[in-house]
Amino acid sequence: MALIAGLSLLSLPLTLLYPLPLKLAVDGVLGNHPPPMFLAAVMSARHPNSILFWAIALLLAIAVLVNLQGLGSWWLQTYIGERLVWHFRAKLLNHVQRLPLSFHDHYGPTDSVYRIQHDAPAIQYVVIQGLIPLI
Repeated sequence: MALIAGLSLLSLPLTLLYPLPLKLAVDGVLGNHPPPMFLAAVMSARHPNSILFWAIALLLAIAVLVNLQGLGSWWLQTYIGERLVWHFRAKLLNHVQRLPLSFHDHYGPTDSVYRIQHDAPAIQYVVIQGLIPLI
């Protein structure tokens, strides 16, 4: 679960990088400012077309990283949530099997099956969408 929180926290710095290519394009192509030091080492020429190319490449790289972060976060949340539901259903089934037959006579077997099938996924929503964002 710490990995989910870490991936969620990674989205903020990645999103804050979006204005950088625009700054690079406006200052380097339209203005007459040199590119930042960390990008000047990568850029071979300071021609406006070269700066514009690097600004577009940087924008695409940031977009790919943001989408990969979102995909990883979604996959991890789904994987952990499904495992959580599976283990919870296994515990519920084990508990239902240990109940006396009088319980099943009183409530019927379909009530227990309904609880296992339809109420168990609530733990996924409580933990993944409710608890982890609070961390």
